[in-house]
Amino acid sequence: MILVPRAPSRHRFRVRKTTVAAVFGLMALGKSHDAVAQFIVSPLRVVLDEDAPAMSFVVSNPSDRILDIKAEWLDLAATPDGYAPAGASLRRRLSAAPYLNVEPARLRLEPGERGEVRVGVRGANLSIDGERRSHLMFAAAASRSPLRRTGGGLMADIGLAVSTPVLLRGKGDTRDIAVAFDSARLDRDDIGDLVLVARLSASGPFSPFGALVAEFETTARRPAEKLAQVGNVSVPIDANSQDVTLSLGRASLPEGILRVRYIGEAEYEGRVFAEKSYDIASPAVDD
Repeated sequence: MILVPRAPSRHRFRVRKTTVAAVFGLMALGKSHDAVAQFIVSPLRVVLDEDAPAMSFVVSNPSDRILDIKAEWLDLAATPDGYAPAGASLRRRLSAAPYLNVEPARLRLEPGERGEVRVGVRGANLSIDGERRSHLMFAAAASRSPLRRTGGGLMADIGLAVSTPVLLRGKGDTRDIAVAFDSARLDRDDIGDLVLVARLSASGPFSPFGALVAEFETTARRPAEKLAQVGNVSVPIDANSQDVTLSLGRASLPEGILRVRYIGEAEYEGRVFAEKSYDIASPAVDD
C-alpha cells in the first residue's frame, strides 16, 4: 500500500509482506576466490565538463597474478531498475565516447602494481548541450595458468569486468534540475524487516546524484533519528526515474513521522533535491 503524505490528520497504512530486491548500476562478473583475476578501479563515477575536462582512473592489482587489462567504451540505456544495451538511436543521442580519448587503452599489471588510465575531452572546447554518458569497461584476464589442475579437478582462471559511468556535461544549469518522489511504500525483506521502496523522477539538463536518507521522529518531540541511508543514487537523464530500496533495519515503527530526503552528493554535495514526510499511525504493520 502507498505511504500517505503527511497531512493535518493522521493516516494509517499497512505493510505488504512481499520481497523487494535492490538493483545496482555496477556490472561485475566473476567469483571471489584465489583463481579470480581481481582488480580495483577508482573512482566508480566520473563527470567531465569545462572546469574538469580530464580525469584519471587508478587501476590496482591486489592479486598474486599478472593481469592484462583492457579499457573500452560501452553504451548502455538506463532503466528505472538498472541498465540495458543501448540501441543505435539512443547511442547517437546519448553516447559520450565520440567526444573522449582514453590513454592508455591497455595495461599490464604485476602483482601489487597499479596504473592510471586517463580520460579526456577531445579538443579544447566543449560545446554540446546537456549531458552525454558512456560506460568505460575495464576487463581483465589472468595472463598465466589459464587452466590448472587442483585437488584432482580442473580450476579455470576467471576474468573480471567492471564498468563505470563517464558523464560529459556541456551547456546547462544545475538549477534547472528538478526531482520528485513519484511513489513510496513500506515493504518487507526476506527476514521481515521494513524496507522503503521509492521511485524518484527527475528532469533537467543533467542527472542528479545523491543519497536517499530516512529519518524518524516520534510524537514525543524527541530529536529525529536517522534510520537508514543509501548513497550513490543517480537518476539518469535517459531513464527520467529510478527505483530505490532502502532497508530500515527494523520490523516495526511506532507512531511518529517518517521523513525521506534525496540529498546531493559529490558535485551536488548537501543539496536537498526532494523531501517527503509521512505520518505513521500505530500499529504500522500487519499482525
